[in-house]
Amino acid sequence: MQPEHWLFTIPLRLRSLFRWAQADQELDEELRDHLERKTEEYVAQGMTQEAAHRRARLDLDGIEQTKEKCRDARRVNWIQDFVQDLRFGLRMLRKSPGFTTVAVLTLALGIGANTAIFSMINGILLASISYQNPDDLYVVREDIQLGAQLYPGSVDNGGNFEMWRRQCGSFAGIAALEPVNDDLDLGDSAVQVHGTRASANLFSVLGVHPQLGRPFLPEEDQPGRNREVILTHTFWSGWLHSNPGIIGKTIRLNGYDYTVVGVLPSDFYFPKFDQLDGEPIAGWTSTIQYFVPLALEPWEAKPAVGNNMNFTVIARLKPGVTRQQALADLDSVEADISRHDAHAFGAILRGNIVPFKTAVVGGTKKMLWMLIAGAGIVLVIVCVNLASLQLSRSVNRTREMAVRAALGATRWSLLRQCLAEGVLLVGVGGALGLMLAIEVLRALIHSAPVSIPRLESIHVDFTVLTFTIVVSLAAGLMFSFLPALRLSHAEPLDALKSAAATTSGAQSASRLRNALTGAEVALCTVVLISTLLLTESLIRVIQQNRWLDVQHVVAVDLIAPTNEYRTQAKRQQLYDTLLAKVGALPGAAVAGFSNALPLRGGMWGESFDFLEAPQPEDKQVNANVRFVSPNYFRAIGIPLLEGRFFAQSDEGQHEVILSEAFARDAVPRRDPIGTHLRCGALPGAQKDQLCTVTGVVADTRTEADQVPQPIVYFPYWVWSPNDISLVVRAEANPESTMIAVRGVLRSMDPQIAIPHEQTMRDIVSEAVAPRRFVVNLGILFAGFATFLAALGLYGVISFSVAQRTHEIGIRMALGADRFEVVRMVIARGLKLSLRGLSVGLVCAFAVTRLIGSLLYGVKPTDTLTFAVVSVLLIIVALLASYIPARRATHVDPMVALRYE
Repeated sequence: MQPEHWLFTIPLRLRSLFRWAQADQELDEELRDHLERKTEEYVAQGMTQEAAHRRARLDLDGIEQTKEKCRDARRVNWIQDFVQDLRFGLRMLRKSPGFTTVAVLTLALGIGANTAIFSMINGILLASISYQNPDDLYVVREDIQLGAQLYPGSVDNGGNFEMWRRQCGSFAGIAALEPVNDDLDLGDSAVQVHGTRASANLFSVLGVHPQLGRPFLPEEDQPGRNREVILTHTFWSGWLHSNPGIIGKTIRLNGYDYTVVGVLPSDFYFPKFDQLDGEPIAGWTSTIQYFVPLALEPWEAKPAVGNNMNFTVIARLKPGVTRQQALADLDSVEADISRHDAHAFGAILRGNIVPFKTAVVGGTKKMLWMLIAGAGIVLVIVCVNLASLQLSRSVNRTREMAVRAALGATRWSLLRQCLAEGVLLVGVGGALGLMLAIEVLRALIHSAPVSIPRLESIHVDFTVLTFTIVVSLAAGLMFSFLPALRLSHAEPLDALKSAAATTSGAQSASRLRNALTGAEVALCTVVLISTLLLTESLIRVIQQNRWLDVQHVVAVDLIAPTNEYRTQAKRQQLYDTLLAKVGALPGAAVAGFSNALPLRGGMWGESFDFLEAPQPEDKQVNANVRFVSPNYFRAIGIPLLEGRFFAQSDEGQHEVILSEAFARDAVPRRDPIGTHLRCGALPGAQKDQLCTVTGVVADTRTEADQVPQPIVYFPYWVWSPNDISLVVRAEANPESTMIAVRGVLRSMDPQIAIPHEQTMRDIVSEAVAPRRFVVNLGILFAGFATFLAALGLYGVISFSVAQRTHEIGIRMALGADRFEVVRMVIARGLKLSLRGLSVGLVCAFAVTRLIGSLLYGVKPTDTLTFAVVSVLLIIVALLASYIPARRATHVDPMVALRYE
């Protein structure tokens, strides 16, 4: 088409659209002028005035028809027709305020739930991480293969990292990190802050440059020259009040001065280490606030198989290098490390690289997709419900559509009219749903467990708005299309008959409504069974963690400044004094401490061997190591199963207490009390050190929904770490005890940081928070789905009763009692429900297998769960059917028998 043509037609079409009245008037005047000129031509040829006028009109094919052709030529009529349909639809919806209100509110809830959950998926899973070319970033991990068994790893050896950096040519850059907790000196007090040791090239690998200052220099990544720090924007704005002159100044961490060389941008994001490593690590679940140089010590930089696995490694692939090529390069280096490690004992290292984003998201992905699936099913139920209501309304509108069809309306125009009403409903429902989603999203973020990554990335953006629009339009099409299609195919002659309600068209509409109701019940069945399985899993997880006597137990984390308490003797003296003062507090029954509490993730682990039952290294049991005070078990409530606890009089003795899992796995069919454990790997211990087993205590869990890990407990005089968790059993109010403990710590040394203060009840609650979060949302979805299914069934039965009023009147006039009428109506409701329930049970049998990894202690095909849901839905069906059935018994036979 020529450009000149567009220059002429576009203004004409815009004028016809926005100034259509004036355009129609001009068209009318033009046609009238043309008609007059043609008439004059025919009169000049000798025709009469009347014959000439008639001939001129015939030449124009009729004035009105020609007008329509001219309007069609403008190609904007469809917009005007659609606007007219919207106006008419608005009038029709205003005539049915009850239906309109129910439709808009249910749509708002369905669309709002989907938008809120999708906002989380978009922020956590879909939105790009703010690094340069983030798809090229990978987390490098080491797996250990021992015979046919492969042990997946999550952290790496520091020396192995150094070899990768020198020998792996597939990486454009590779950086290592290790999380650290330090005291920040505030002058009159100290707080614990969370950071990481990072190799100097970390920010070049990530493609991030500080907002202020510079990144680390290579020479600063050496032991003894690593007193520089780079701050996150949050740390800088919070603790340092956004001081623009901070570059070059010092802050005190653990009693040492660190020079600030950089401040990161406000949009810089770095995941928590438990998210990046894929499993919780005690003490490393906090947001990173600062970075210091890695500066590997000689003992940390020694390549090995299975030792010193403390580091997380991030690598960027070179352009053009595939993941498979990088893995082959990595495995070549790993094989060389395995060959040269004399202590490998047949173990072989295998490389593994995971996309950075996948490592960050971890197991959250399945949980979020499950939630959006649940929200999607609820929205489908909403649409099915509205389609059923629309079909019921369409019976009363059949004559209206028949009259319009008889007057010349095309099927497309009738279909368009019904779709316009759906657009109006989803427009209002979608707008309300978006506003609801914003509020729901705030509540979800506020209540979300801290283990969910990238919560700060969640917000309503253009992608979310697009999703809302698409979902709204899809919902409108879904619930409007079937009723619209039925109305557009109605035969005018049949519809205009007085007995229209009994025509085959009405019967087909009834069958369609029944099918939609069955679909609602089926979808509701799937949601209910899935939710009940997850709820049972949550209950079992909570029950499995009732070994803790959490009543009135207070846990206070603390960290002693490294420069003041750098020796074992000083730390032990500090903790002895602390236990004595806290134990003397009014209301404190008993106090103890440990380097790690239950349910806070794993900790340092070692492989142990018994003198009396030696095992080859590949058969030795790996156990978590805990350093505790004698009264720790009594304070936290872990029961003694065999032997005895530590006693203060045992100080200086080499003793251990085993967890039940360790005693069962390491010394099966043998009494462990009095046996000797080889403890040469402990800090400060001699290579051939033996420790006597004095007791066995009940198992505890590092994660709420994992099997108990083997644990070996050592007395704190063997080694006292700088950071511990003090546990106090209060006789009365835990909160007042917590305040008193804080006062004791401040009086002893204001530089002791107190990062966390919690009751053990809160710790247990946090451990099950991810499951509780999913279950609570699932319960909301399931409750809403059940309500909608009951509402849909009620609507169908009520409409059926209204349509059968004449029949019910005849039955009652012929002697049917009220019980028979109730039984007839309820039987119809049960029949519909059982059909939907049967389909739903089959679908649930397949769907629940997809969530098997999220279940704990319950099978995806648990028979009792399926039976409970079946009984519940039958009860709901009975209640939904009883109300219309009871109304049917109040039909007056004389009134019902009055016919048109």
